[in-house]
Amino acid sequence: MLPALQRILEMFERLKSYFNSQEGCPTLIKNCFEEPTQELYLKFVHGQLKYFNETILKLEKENASAVDVAHVLSELKLNLLEKKENNFIPSAALTLLGKLEEADEVNVNLFYKVARDFYDKRLSYLDLYDGSYKDVLPHLWIDLNKEISWVRVYESAEKVNIMFGKQVINSDSFRRTCTSEKAHVWTL
Repeated sequence: MLPALQRILEMFERLKSYFNSQEGCPTLIKNCFEEPTQELYLKFVHGQLKYFNETILKLEKENASAVDVAHVLSELKLNLLEKKENNFIPSAALTLLGKLEEADEVNVNLFYKVARDFYDKRLSYLDLYDGSYKDVLPHLWIDLNKEISWVRVYESAEKVNIMFGKQVINSDSFRRTCTSEKAHVWTL
């Protein structure tokens, strides 16, 4: 969708001119180009699609593990929450919003409501998949690109013990190992 939307936005004025000049143009298409906020909404979605496209590429990388997928989805969810809380509007859409507001062609409050609804719907969609990767979350320390947090390793070991219903990993010796490396002082 991203390349198609990119192309539509690049050609928006020419497409508008073309469809407005056509006799018998379908009303739906004609109305799209007559509505002053149509380009605004397309620019908003385009700005969001860039981020979703990057996320999809991360999810589809070769040899992606369950930990990688859980990390990417958690990152996506946090990003969307932050965007919603900050009323984030991509810069191209924000610039057009200012112009439309100046010309009194947009209800700014309505536009921000639609933007919040967009974030709410994306977040509720991600909530459907929380259960699919919830059990992987304690193992997110297995990211070789980051420094290991021994607290997270210990939480992961405890999760393994719970999953198997017995002590697979000796917590006492594990705790001594982590303490001897002065990684953290354990308080259990």
